[in-house]
Amino acid sequence: MIFQIFSMLAFGVSNCFWEKPVRQMSALNLILIRSFLTTSCFALFALLFELKAFYIPLANVVNYSSLNFFDVITTAGLCFVNYWGLFFFLKSMQHTDARISIVMGTAGTLIFVLIGVLFYGEKPSAVSYLYMFIFTVGWWFIENLRKDMLRFKWSRGVAYALLCMLFWRTAAFFPMVIKNVGTLYFSLIMEIVVCITTFVILFFKGSLPTLKKLVVQFQTYSYHILMLVICGFLGVLFFNIAISSTQLYTFALIGLLQPLTSVVLGIFMFKTRLTVYQGIGILILLTGMAIQMM
Repeated sequence: MIFQIFSMLAFGVSNCFWEKPVRQMSALNLILIRSFLTTSCFALFALLFELKAFYIPLANVVNYSSLNFFDVITTAGLCFVNYWGLFFFLKSMQHTDARISIVMGTAGTLIFVLIGVLFYGEKPSAVSYLYMFIFTVGWWFIENLRKDMLRFKWSRGVAYALLCMLFWRTAAFFPMVIKNVGTLYFSLIMEIVVCITTFVILFFKGSLPTLKKLVVQFQTYSYHILMLVICGFLGVLFFNIAISSTQLYTFALIGLLQPLTSVVLGIFMFKTRLTVYQGIGILILLTGMAIQMM
């Protein structure tokens, strides 16, 4: 659980730093810069691990010599599918409010639970579904009791957010491949796939930026991008450790607190004003979390 909490904090901070640069520059350029730097971090850590310079506690870590071609290709394929979750997440942020994108992007919890039941033989208790209801009510309050949250209004932003939800839920299959390639190399392969896929998309769109342009964009938003790299590295690593060592329905329940993380961090980092309804929503989420841990 502790690794998932660290992951949520890292991704919560990351969500706050996506919004400004993605509204001012190409989302694909931003992904390319961020993924290249994050890949470099994982490659460095993998090298240090092979040199036995450090050890990752509680993680399933596999040596490079133990990897085989089939497992690497399978991992790359799964990561390629999951990549489109990030792609559509950023697209949704360009067309909708960031908080709505985050809520929509995490609203596929039931998909996680269903995959856990069908593919991993898990059996969630009735109390687990009660927690889901409590957390969903908390979300609604955090969204200021928006009536349109209860009605389906089709828009480009909603379409992107729904696609984001579906593609990101493929993470439920991560444990199947992590057990073969290990947490560290899985994370490295994931970031390599993100970087290469983004590069190929930009190339075929005819909008591949020059190195000079990427450097200028990095310099313009260096603080935001560096925070995305640091939080992305930690978030991905902790996420993969957590999901490979936790039952999916438990993982999904804790993941329901992700919107709370983003809202609270937005208050402290960007001085966002908290409404009465949002305060009630936070209280509901914290109460649900306390009951779950009892």
